[in-house]
Order: sequence, then C-alpha cells, then structure tokens
Amino acid sequence: MNNDLPSWRNERVVMNEPYLTIQDVAARWKLSVPTVRRMIARGEVSAVNIGRAVRIERLEIERFEAGRRHADRDLIRAQESSLAPVWDNAEDEVWNDA
Repeated sequence: MNNDLPSWRNERVVMNEPYLTIQDVAARWKLSVPTVRRMIARGEVSAVNIGRAVRIERLEIERFEAGRRHADRDLIRAQESSLAPVWDNAEDEVWNDA
C-alpha cells in the first residue's frame, strides 16, 4: 500500500478528467457529499448519470466556480455601497481625525 497518496484522488489528476465524482467535487470545494448532492438537486450544479453513477463535468465545475466568483464580487460591491453613508458620515465624531 502506498502511503504517499491521499485517500481521495489527487486533485491535479482529477481536474484532468472530463467527469468527476461527487466525492471529488466535495473534496475540491471542501463541502460534504450531501451538500453537493443538494446543490445538484436544486439545479445549482448540473450532473449526468453514467449508468448508476452520478458525475459532474469538469467544465460545469469551472462554470460554477467562475459564476460564484462574480456573485461574491457583486455581493461585496453591494455591501460596500450600502455602507458608504455610514462610513462617510461627517457627523460621526468618533471617526473624525479632529
């Protein structure tokens, strides 16, 4: 038995394959397997059945991650713009440098 290899497949090898298992995706995203299954059930991530196995296409994972990055960026911008009046409040003497 080779102890140098992790119990799940090496991510570098996994990302070269066209389809990943739910377990591989859960490990990549640091989520539980049931969470990834719920994401598939809600339609957040597309999956295909190959026989009785459920697989997620590598391109689908990349699409989801790219969309998530854009959503996170948009959320941060919205939060910053909604807090601007609070941050820029000239009447707040606690934060003035006077």
